[in-house]
Amino acid sequence: MFLAALAIFLVRLIMLRIQDVYPIFVISNGLDMVFGATAVVLGNGSRSMANVDLVGLAISVALTPFVAFELYRTKRADDHASLRFLAPVVVAMLAGCVVTGYLATGPDEESLKDAYVTAYLFDTAVTLGVLGFLVGKLRRGVGPADRNLTWMRRLFLFEIASSGIRNLVEPMLTAQSSQIAYDVYVGLSFVVMAVCAFALRKPAEVTPA
Repeated sequence: MFLAALAIFLVRLIMLRIQDVYPIFVISNGLDMVFGATAVVLGNGSRSMANVDLVGLAISVALTPFVAFELYRTKRADDHASLRFLAPVVVAMLAGCVVTGYLATGPDEESLKDAYVTAYLFDTAVTLGVLGFLVGKLRRGVGPADRNLTWMRRLFLFEIASSGIRNLVEPMLTAQSSQIAYDVYVGLSFVVMAVCAFALRKPAEVTPA
């Protein structure tokens, strides 16, 4: 259900050429689609799925701060070969390579569980740090934004806030309550993603005077 909304959202982003202006945001959502589809194919509970999930988490954590900077920066760099584009891509690749290299050593179940705990704690710290950055930006006031950027910011803020709450609350829940919380999270994400997808519009073309 969520993947369907994400697929529609990605199609809308590409059709409207959002990647020309906000490439990291589009790349991040595209990778979510890839890892989500992989999870469906492999099925929950398999060792392969666990490995893919760990790699996806590492890449997502690496990209998240850069997505925040891209959506909320004051000035926009049009040169996509600049460090604004290359830095997040390189960092994400390094994170993925480090985790892949670790998995290639064939860790046992206990070591893999410890790796998940470390990744979970790191994800929580990064998520809360980015959330603090966004709250600070909103309190000081963000600059004017067009319709598409406004909706992308709303979606990103929802994703960060909901992920932070989930990371903090989930360890205190039972297995059954955790599954219910996850289902609620996925349902809300589906609704918000779908609304954002259909709220995007083709940017108005600026005709030279």
